[in-house]
Amino acid sequence: MNRQDTKTLLDKAKFVNGSDNKTALELGVSRGNLCDWRTGKSPIPAADVALMAHMAGLDAVEWGSRAIAAQHEGTAKGAKLQTALKKALVLTGVALATSGAKAALITATVLNLLMPPAQPPQFATSYDV
Repeated sequence: MNRQDTKTLLDKAKFVNGSDNKTALELGVSRGNLCDWRTGKSPIPAADVALMAHMAGLDAVEWGSRAIAAQHEGTAKGAKLQTALKKALVLTGVALATSGAKAALITATVLNLLMPPAQPPQFATSYDV
């Protein structure tokens, strides 16, 4: 996961739980682990990503899948894994996004396909009647 995703996830979990300490207790890890994750010293294990996403009211499957894909990014296994996860997530209406710029473009494209922008409302005017 990239730094922004990590920060978003940790901040949302902290907001819901009230503090980093309470988040750490819920996860069964030390507050130091959260600190290491926040600073990028160590990656967040995929299981903890999924649990924090659930705590924060986010899609745990999507976030867990993103974390798994990120752990193997740039490897042959990672490419296969990303393909497998994309297929599974697209079937459930979720876009897989990893830490690269291409992923943001893929996510935006899939979301536009699934949820096209709303058309502005059309109001009748006095000269239309």
